[in-house]
Amino acid sequence: MKIFTYSFLVLLIFQLFSCSKSDELKSSSYWGKRAQEKKREINLLSESVPCQDISTFKVVYKHNYFLIHPSIQAQFDRLLAEYDNYFNKILEAAAREGIIFDFLYPIPPIKVVCRDGKATMLFVQDLTIQEVNEELPKFKKNIMDFYKDVNCTDPSEWGSMILIVNCNYEGFAIHKTIRNKEFQELLLNYYQLNNRKNQLENIKCDGMSSNKQATISCKEGKPMVTISN
Repeated sequence: MKIFTYSFLVLLIFQLFSCSKSDELKSSSYWGKRAQEKKREINLLSESVPCQDISTFKVVYKHNYFLIHPSIQAQFDRLLAEYDNYFNKILEAAAREGIIFDFLYPIPPIKVVCRDGKATMLFVQDLTIQEVNEELPKFKKNIMDFYKDVNCTDPSEWGSMILIVNCNYEGFAIHKTIRNKEFQELLLNYYQLNNRKNQLENIKCDGMSSNKQATISCKEGKPMVTISN
């Protein structure tokens, strides 16, 4: 029995070592295909849940945006962990191959809707001009209300973002520690919505650059952004 146990452990260690060495030989392209397959598997799992109440679905970000419903949480978590593992394998293989990825933060979905019985994420490129015009005022209101309960007493606690909106410069104050990422996503979607509007209406803002300087000041408890050349 001891001999069997010892032999089994040796075999198991050998197999684990072989798998590890085998993984090291696989290319970033191989792991990329595995990650895409797992991504499709996750999306199919999400689509398997009939969409009746969109508020029961939640958007989750892990290298990509996915939809999760409480009824599939355990399966979703398992698949997402596998997807994360494959994604990390891509980076490891790419490093061995001398490939450097310049990742851009993906644009978050504008909203989530029930469409043809399935929960669906709508991205800015999916919207018509009518839908863009409906969404823009909502996003602007959300932006204006976002930090309404946060007092500005120290300008150094705030950063800024300058966007080109309707061929004009608009400056936005972003708190460095309070819901920072959430607000940046909101601003990014607002910016993309305006770009989509310009695209659909063939509007060009020639000669404008977002490489402007901004200073933050506190006035009556609110952050104020001053844009300069």
